[in-house]
Amino acid sequence: MSYLIKNGLNINGKIFMFELSQVVCDAPAKAFILNVKVHNAYHGCSSCIDEGSFINNRMSFNNLNSSLRTDKSFRDKSDEDCNGHVLSITEVSINSFSLLCGYPCKSI
Repeated sequence: MSYLIKNGLNINGKIFMFELSQVVCDAPAKAFILNVKVHNAYHGCSSCIDEGSFINNRMSFNNLNSSLRTDKSFRDKSDEDCNGHVLSITEVSINSFSLLCGYPCKSI
């Protein structure tokens, strides 16, 4: 993927360039691709740095004033509770692709 984005694809002398705009997947696949904790973990919110609370057999993120994650903080792995080691999409240094906004916010 990284090679195609950087160099394009040459077919009969014509170069086709690629750009990664979105990755569509369910929540467990998103966690796998980004190598973060799944959505039902205590630090599973990919939008904010709030620690969840286990209420009525489900994880809840109730702090509406929690600090939001940024693409830079995500790439820098500044939240050790959320991020694992660099893997998959983060390994491909595609700076034009937003690790936070490149995924639909809706559950599938």
